[in-house]
This record gives sequence, structure tokens and C-alpha cells, in this order.
Amino acid sequence: MEQVREANPSLKSFRMRGEAQKERVPPAGTWDDPFFAIGPDEVPVSMGESAVLRFQLSQSIPFPGKLGLRKRIASLRAESAQSDADASERTLKVLAHQTFLRLVFNQNARALNQQIRSLLANELGSAQARYKTGDATHHEWLLSKLELSVLEVERLRLERDHQVLTALFNELRDQPPEALVEIEVPDFSKLLQQADQEMGEAEKQIQEQPELKSAAAVVHSFEAEETLAKLGYAPDFVIQGMGMQSLQGPSMFNWGLMMGLNLPIFFFRKQSNLVSAAQFEKEAALAERRRLENRLRTELREAHQQLKTARDIVRLYMREVVPATEIAAKNARVGYAARRLPLSQFLDVLKTQRTQALELLASRIDVILGSVRVRELLSNPPVIRLAPGRPTLFGSGGMSSGTSGSVSLGGGMSGSTSGPKKSGIDSSQASGMGGM
Repeated sequence: MEQVREANPSLKSFRMRGEAQKERVPPAGTWDDPFFAIGPDEVPVSMGESAVLRFQLSQSIPFPGKLGLRKRIASLRAESAQSDADASERTLKVLAHQTFLRLVFNQNARALNQQIRSLLANELGSAQARYKTGDATHHEWLLSKLELSVLEVERLRLERDHQVLTALFNELRDQPPEALVEIEVPDFSKLLQQADQEMGEAEKQIQEQPELKSAAAVVHSFEAEETLAKLGYAPDFVIQGMGMQSLQGPSMFNWGLMMGLNLPIFFFRKQSNLVSAAQFEKEAALAERRRLENRLRTELREAHQQLKTARDIVRLYMREVVPATEIAAKNARVGYAARRLPLSQFLDVLKTQRTQALELLASRIDVILGSVRVRELLSNPPVIRLAPGRPTLFGSGGMSSGTSGSVSLGGGMSGSTSGPKKSGIDSSQASGMGGM
């Protein structure tokens, strides 16, 4: 996660845009540069007249309050950009957790595939020996060969998935697609305890979420723009100083000082329309902030329910499903060794046991993903669920590594929504996160 936070190009881009907005704050509150001019004036067109050298300096002074509002608007835009970067970092954390944990799942699936392939290879030799001595039918030998072929196809698919997930994770941490990802299996017992603690915590303060902070900053910026547009009816001032130096005859220097102001005589087509536009923008931003607040509250409730359900499923597997299957698998081995159980039923028990081991792992991963979803609250998170809708039963388990009934919600990802503008990670960052 630290590698993704430090190296991801999209996150760097958001951070740099936030820094750029901060640099625009001081200029927004500074006067316009003064205007200076120098040149000959009163140049004679006939003899007997003298020319002068004119100096001119003028400074525009905004009506009181305008500079402060412009600086505040720039500051609020910088605050919104910073909040967008924080929300994007949360999105990247969710994507990185999902990708890494799917790599963990894939690694376990490949290990179980190798384990059961080795077991079937031994059984194939045993079945062939039994067939030659007349203790087994030709059907059992062919069944073993067929199951080995199915497992080999599954191994190839798992290897392909491993390469794709590795490339996705390396994309998030700005590494070449083939770079090695060191997979350390998480301590699930510790992570489950952490999830239980998070379930007991009070509901998060929605107002502290970066997406809502960004939306609030946009609302305040449009409120400032409305006030600034109303101040557009007030004239700005101009102070101008002049100096003249004679170029012929006796040296003479004259000076002058003038004050002026601009006249907003076209207010009915300019200032009034700008005020109306700012009011519409403010109302739109208020509605957007309200929508985002409702969405975050709903998302928080959904995330809590996902975490609670995932935690309950893990407990169900560990207390009832897995222990019962282990007993059945032990009895099946004894029965097959004693030739009281046919190979097909023995394989069904083995496949169900292997599938349920992956389902338990998927359920544990779902607890972690649910915990991440609560902790890194987003209005539109990329959501996946690996656990099945029900445990695999004897006689119905296939040799596929995917969990039965598993679903994947939200194949893509949308970034934070802040007022009328949207910002987020490129959708290519989330490609393959759902449904692969």
C-alpha cells in the first residue's frame, strides 16, 4: 500500500494539481501590475515649437473587498483540489487492497490445484494397477485421467489470472507488468479481530470525508463568486501620475496627477448576468453536496452490512461447514482405501473440500475488503465480493477454482464528485477489477 501511495502516477498528478492551485492563491489577492509609459510628446510640426518627453505611471485599485474575495475563491479551489487528491488516494487504497488480496486468493488456488493434481496422479497409478489386476474397472482409470486434464486446464487459467493480476498491481505502483510481486499471506485472525473492533466503533463523521469536504469547498467558492459578482456593480479606481521634460530650450519639468474610475454602464448585460450565473452555480453546488452527503450515508450503511455479513459467513464456515467436510473427507479416504467407496464419490468429496477451502479464504478476504470499504469511505467505491452465495455441497462441487455463486459488483471505478466537476482515477486503473 505504501508503494502505491508513493509511486502511483495518477495520485502524483492529483497532488501536483493541488499544489498548483495553492500557488495561485497569492496572485489572486494581489493588485494588477502598474502601467508605465515613456515617449516624446508635443512634437512640433513646424519650426519654433518645442517637444517634451512624457512619463506616465498608472495603477488600478480594485473596489474594497474584491481582492479578498478573489483570494478566498482561489484558496477554496485549492482546498477542493487537495480533498480530491485525498479521495483519489482512498480509491487507490481500495483498488490496491482488492488486487493484492485477489493475488493471495490466486496463490492459494494454484497451491490447492497442485496438491490435488499430485493426489490424482498417485490415484491414477493406483487405478491403472488395479485395472491390470482386475480389481478396478477401466472407467475408474479413464475418470482419473479426465480429472487430471481438467485440473491442468484449470492450472493454465490460474496462471493466466496470476499474470493479469500481477500486471494490474504493478500498474498501480508504477512498475513494469512483469515485475515480481512478493505475496505475504495476511494474518487473517488479526485482521478479523480488527474488523470486529471497527464494527463496534461509532459511525464515522460524514463531514470529515474528503469528497464531502471538496463539495463543501466548491459551495463556498460559488458563494464567494456570487458576492464578487455583486461587487462588480461598484467601480474600480485608477490613479495616474504624469511628468513632462522639455527637450528644447530652457530645461523645464512639469508633472500632474489624475484619478479616475470605470463606469459599469452596461450592468444590465454584464454584471447582472454574472450575478445570476453565480447564483445558479451556488444552488447547483448545494444540491450536489446534498446528493453526495446522502450517497455517503447510504454507502456507509451498505459497507457496515457487507462487513457484518462477511464476518458471519466466516464464523459459519469455521464452526460448521469446514469441520463437517473434514470429517467427510477423512471417512471418504478410509472408504476408498478399503474399496467400499467408488472413485467418483471420493473425487466429489476431495473437490468439495478443496472448493470449501477456497470459499473460506474468499470469505476471510471479504471481511478485509469490507473493513477497507468502511475505513476508506467513498461515494462510489469499486466493490467486489469473492465469497459464494452458499457453501458448495457434496456432489455439486466442480473443479473450477472460482467459488460457487460468487459475484463481482462494479467492474469499474469512479472518482470523487465535487460540486459540478468530477475528478478521479482513469477507468483503466480499474480494468479487470470486477468479473475477472
